[in-house]
Amino acid sequence: DASQILSILQCQSESNLEFSLAGKKLNLWNEEKSDAANKYISSQRTPLGEILVSKGHLNNEQLLDTLDDYLHDSDADSTQPDPTPQKPPAETPPANLEKGTPEPLETSEDHTPDPTPYCTYFHQDLFIQLTQQITETPSSIDDALLQIHALRGLSQFVKLTLTQNLLKKLEDQVVHLKRSNLGGTTPEASACLDLLNCIWDLREHLQKGTSEHDYARQPEHQVHLQKF
Repeated sequence: DASQILSILQCQSESNLEFSLAGKKLNLWNEEKSDAANKYISSQRTPLGEILVSKGHLNNEQLLDTLDDYLHDSDADSTQPDPTPQKPPAETPPANLEKGTPEPLETSEDHTPDPTPYCTYFHQDLFIQLTQQITETPSSIDDALLQIHALRGLSQFVKLTLTQNLLKKLEDQVVHLKRSNLGGTTPEASACLDLLNCIWDLREHLQKGTSEHDYARQPEHQVHLQKF
């Protein structure tokens, strides 16, 4: 209520703390409230690309080209060789594969990324919005592509490898919908929704603390992921 907000603001001023830290100090703030606040802020924030398009400074095609250039440059930076001479590692057989076991899916197993920015941006309202845009009319595909492209860039920024790869596949499928003037309840649109649901399920597990690597290793998820 208002009195609690005033107490937090007073503590914030007196202790020179951020709002959330002041609230936690007074036992008036917790992770649930923080998640709700971040979700609301994210839902109210208009991406810069959408602002530029709405103001007429860019069209959708120019914005997509710009995002493509960003992803391409990021990919190029990540593949640049390290100028520092490195001693070649000794060859060792894969320890996690048995004979006859398929190659594992590429995941972010070599590091521990923080998925919070991605999970905060990809909230449930956006998931519902993408579902509607894919199944309604071909004219809504451009809006879906912009959001998928933004999610892909964000997943790359926080180094969610599996998420990024799945979003790239979704983006390619949605581009096919647009070029073929498809949508609605066509098999192609249903395939996009199936992949979108998989990406959302992965996002839900990431938010709960499951790593991409652990998610992809669970048998029930392996069956689903191998379809894509």
